[in-house]
Amino acid sequence: KSLERKLRAAEQAQAVGLAGQLLESQSDFEGIPLIVKSLKDTGADGLRLLVDGLRGKFDGLAVLGGSLDEKVSLLVYAGPSARERGLHAGNLIKVLAKQVGGGGGGRPDLAQAGGKDPSKVAPAFAQVRDLIRSQCTSSNE
Repeated sequence: KSLERKLRAAEQAQAVGLAGQLLESQSDFEGIPLIVKSLKDTGADGLRLLVDGLRGKFDGLAVLGGSLDEKVSLLVYAGPSARERGLHAGNLIKVLAKQVGGGGGGRPDLAQAGGKDPSKVAPAFAQVRDLIRSQCTSSNE
């Protein structure tokens, strides 16, 4: 068990470091801090660790994807200010999941999905800004 705990601690430390890099790479889109990142050799557990590293430090929208063993994992985190603007992680993930040949869902703040086609992650992520624009616009009407 102690080896398992050490491995988990190492994974968490690595995720915190990577979360720091993601924070540095954030951009601003329509006044919303935005991180969109696809990671190779990363599954759902790794993405969840990353979001744990972002939580409390990041108040925007993070759209993360990973592929491992020819499977796609997607995770969307929407911080409080992003949700105030009308963004809903669960709604965003449903659209993105369809594009990678899968499905998923979740809460307004956190949602995850799986898919079958890693080659579709980049085209799906290319539409994130349009999805943000449509969600923000539709909530303001």
